[in-house]
Amino acid sequence: MGALAGACVLALGLVAACDGGGGGGKNLASKAEVGGCQDSCDTQRFFDCYDASLQAGCYDDCSAASSDDINKFVGCVRGADFCDIECSTNIQGRSADIEPDERVDTGRDPVAPASSCQTACAAMAADMCIEADCSPLCADSEFSFAATYCNSVRNGCDFPAECTGGSSTTNSGNGAEGACLSGCDSLAFFDCASSSEQTACRTACGSADDTTRNNFSACASADICDASCLDILGVEQTGPTADVAGCRDTCDNLEFFDCLDAQGLSDCRGLCATATADSIETFKSCGEGLCDDDSCYQVLINAN
Repeated sequence: MGALAGACVLALGLVAACDGGGGGGKNLASKAEVGGCQDSCDTQRFFDCYDASLQAGCYDDCSAASSDDINKFVGCVRGADFCDIECSTNIQGRSADIEPDERVDTGRDPVAPASSCQTACAAMAADMCIEADCSPLCADSEFSFAATYCNSVRNGCDFPAECTGGSSTTNSGNGAEGACLSGCDSLAFFDCASSSEQTACRTACGSADDTTRNNFSACASADICDASCLDILGVEQTGPTADVAGCRDTCDNLEFFDCLDAQGLSDCRGLCATATADSIETFKSCGEGLCDDDSCYQVLINAN
C-alpha cells in the first residue's frame, strides 16, 4: 500500500514555523490529521485498492504529509466510494523528503495479522455484536484485516454497510438471537448470502426458537462461507452468490496486461460489488489469460 512523508512538528494544534509548505515542504499535519490519513490508508486496504506493502507505505507518507495534502487524500478516498489507488498521488513520496525521526508518530502500525484480529473479535464478542469467538478465522489474512477494520469503525453494534454485506445493520439482540443475527451478517460479509437473503435471515432470527437459532449460529460460525446454513432458518436461497473476489481478480488481470487504465481498474472493481453472479462468471471466463483490449470489461458493463 504505498509509501508517504513531510517535516516540522505540530503541537497543541499550532504549526511550528518552517521553511516551505505542503507537498514536499516542512509543515507536517497534526497527529489527529495523520491518524485520519492512516484511517484512509486502512480504507483503501479494506476495499482491495492496496495490498499490505502499499498500506504500510501509505502510513509512512501520512506521517510526513502536510495538512493540505492529507485533506486532498482523505477527500479523494471518500469521493471515490473508498477505492481509487490514484488518490495516493496526493501524498505519495513525502516520507522520502525527511528523516524518520522527524515524522509525526501516531503510535500506530498498519493492521497487523492475527493478534489485532483476535483483539477485535474479543471486543466485538464482549459487546455481543458477533458470535462468541471469531478468532479461529484470524489465520485468514483478509478476514484478519476485515475484522480489525470493522471493529474500529463500528458504533456499538452498529456496523457500516461495507461490514454487513449491504445495508448498515445493528445487532442489538443478546444471547441466541444476537448470535443468530451475527451469523446472518457474517454470511453476507463473506458473500455467502445476498442482501435480500441477509434481510430474510435476520427476520427469521426474530421468530425462531433458541434451539433453531443456536443450530444456525453454530453452522454459520463453523466455516467462513456455507450458504446452506440458511436452510436451518428456513430461508430460501434466491440464487448463486456472486464471486466478487474472483471478479476483482479478473479486473486486476486486465489492468496487468494494460487492457485497463487506473480509472478503468477502479471502476471495474467497483462494479464487481453490484454485478450479478451470472455476469461475473461470464466476465471471469472472458478475462482469463492475455487480453488485447477492454472488451471483456465492456461485456460486464453491458450485462449490468
